[in-house]
Amino acid sequence: MKTNTRRLARVIVVPAVCALALSACGGAERPTADELSESLKGGKAAEVLKLPSSVPEPAVDCIAETLVDSDISDEALANLMEGKDNTREEKDEDVIEGLSDDIQKCVTDAIK
Repeated sequence: MKTNTRRLARVIVVPAVCALALSACGGAERPTADELSESLKGGKAAEVLKLPSSVPEPAVDCIAETLVDSDISDEALANLMEGKDNTREEKDEDVIEGLSDDIQKCVTDAIK
């Protein structure tokens, strides 16, 4: 019985450890729109972006989708989720500037 338990543990633990090691090497994982939306509604991302709590929920959901669907780097989005404002690559800044009209539309559509 001990042997079967050890085999089962190896079958479960070894792949899990390998997956963790590989994901750590691969850089930040891109958050989903739902995850980012939750963080924008009152989490650390809201603090970084100084997003007022008065922004309607549909607007926040739209902003999250817009950001996740954009060309902003995975690292920048992951840092935003964690409340870090330290990924300021020029490419990401250019993408964000290009999204300003889309983000504005999210808010105006939600207010209508």
